[in-house]
Amino acid sequence: MNVFPYLYEFVSLLFEVPEARRDVRSVILFGSVAMGEQGKESDIDVFIDTPETRVKAVEMVVKDAEKRFDVIEKKWSVKGRLLPIRTIVGDLTSSRWSAVRSDMISTGIMLFGKFERMPEKLRHYALFSYSLSGLFQRDKMRLLRTLFGYSSKKKDRTYVHEGLLTAIGGAKFYGNALLVPIEKSREVQKLFASSKITPHIREVWIRE
Repeated sequence: MNVFPYLYEFVSLLFEVPEARRDVRSVILFGSVAMGEQGKESDIDVFIDTPETRVKAVEMVVKDAEKRFDVIEKKWSVKGRLLPIRTIVGDLTSSRWSAVRSDMISTGIMLFGKFERMPEKLRHYALFSYSLSGLFQRDKMRLLRTLFGYSSKKKDRTYVHEGLLTAIGGAKFYGNALLVPIEKSREVQKLFASSKITPHIREVWIRE
């Protein structure tokens, strides 16, 4: 089922209230549905961005909209199984939501409003710092070959196998550190997670 008509009906209902039109800066779809990776048990994750001083008031408006939407929701249920909408109200500029903000920049879908413009000629990256000391040698080599690529020789020919880092436009920064375009950072996170490595990740901006 295409969730967007369903979602936009909820957003339209929300903005019938003057307080929402005044206080809500943006409404952003994020998480598994935004990435097209939803399963049967997934929620439709929606972040409603508002100034910190208005969070409580907007939460009340959203709860009221959700109650009114329950009635409308029934007409959609005949078209297929519905995933529940899960709303989060918060100030996206707050450090509390820094991880969510990074996820939204890379994979989020704007339903209302717009992301703040980024400074010109600056590119957004994720800086990964990691340690492989806990891995067995064979697991370490497998991870490094996947990440950086490798070459193999057959007879008189050498074959170069591209690594994930090159494929996504990333680079080795220093020591055990990687610089990855923020929109591709999830792919590197998944690779580390598959080896049970938890890297330290920081957002950085680099002037180009």
